Amino acid sequence: MKCYFEISQAPQPNGRRRVKVVLHEIYPDNTKWNENGITYLEQYTRDNAESIKGMPLCAAFLDDEKEIPYDHGLTDRDGNMPIFEDSVQVGAGDDWSIEDIEIDGETRRVCCALGYVNEQRYPKFVKWLQERTELGIATFGSVEFVGTKENGEIVYDGGFKEEGRIPQIYDYSGYCFLTVRPSDDSAILLELNQSVKTEKQEVDTQMDEKVLSEIIDTVKAAVNTSVVETNSKNAEYEGQITELNNQIVELNASVEQLKGALADVEKERDENWKKSDELWKEAELLREEIAKAKVKERVGELNSALSDYSDEEKEYAKEDIEKFNADPLSVEINEIVTKIDATAYRKLKEAKNVEINESKKSFDIADIFSDVDSAADGAGLDTGSLFE
Repeated sequence: MKCYFEISQAPQPNGRRRVKVVLHEIYPDNTKWNENGITYLEQYTRDNAESIKGMPLCAAFLDDEKEIPYDHGLTDRDGNMPIFEDSVQVGAGDDWSIEDIEIDGETRRVCCALGYVNEQRYPKFVKWLQERTELGIATFGSVEFVGTKENGEIVYDGGFKEEGRIPQIYDYSGYCFLTVRPSDDSAILLELNQSVKTEKQEVDTQMDEKVLSEIIDTVKAAVNTSVVETNSKNAEYEGQITELNNQIVELNASVEQLKGALADVEKERDENWKKSDELWKEAELLREEIAKAKVKERVGELNSALSDYSDEEKEYAKEDIEKFNADPLSVEINEIVTKIDATAYRKLKEAKNVEINESKKSFDIADIFSDVDSAADGAGLDTGSLFE
């Protein structure tokens, strides 16, 4: 995918290198979406596009040279606000447009941000952008958007869903240059050019044209006074032109080699992305299998721990056992066993106390005297004398 740009040779005093970037593709309806499942519709894009003005253009650099960007630089989240402490602002957007552009031979409807990058503070980064554009290497990016101050969260038409969700009310909060894989392959750098010439530069240009005119007049005078000398010079110039043409042929061959090498690199990159996706899917399957094995192992441990208990005793921890069966990793087996043992001990103690109380009730003093009287009568004893 090529990026087209215009750039003047002389840097501007204010250091603001003008850029035009595609923020995202606009879809005809919610039957199409980007890799994040987002469907941008044109009407909602227009409704929220004014927030592009003043939006930061950002980069999270790979090293201290501040030359090559990497990702968004996301480090944390404060409520509904994402925090990007690993990225810096390299420029800003000051206008927007919606237009049709051709990307990889296909016409796409896109939302663009117009703005600048600060060449005074990030000269190596701007040079990196310029060199990639000159070589026809696409520079990707990714738009960031958040909920408005009034709503706090992004409002989606029809509510949130994984695929085909339509942002309705939101603010554009940033655009980040990337070298990692973006979710929207239409988000590319379209143009990189210099700001409008200053008044001084216009004067310098006019002066250069005046000097050039004087040089031409001098050359004409020299030609008129020395035709023979000019003819000899022409032969010399033709030799130089031939040499330059040969150099151009060599350079064209080098460019073709570079294009071939670039195609190989892009092919390898696509293969690596595909392989990375496959490895992630395999890793997810392994994690699921490990989780199932852990659940099975935990269920076996619980069954082993409860094997010596009766069904009645298991009822003491029925609620905990049900929670364990719903999520075997959320309840400790020791807690279930301890609860059963504690409840069984308490019930055993209560039963013992009831047995002791019943024994006390049956041990009545009246029964003792009744037994004594019966024995005395039978033996012919005078029971009254016992208490004299």
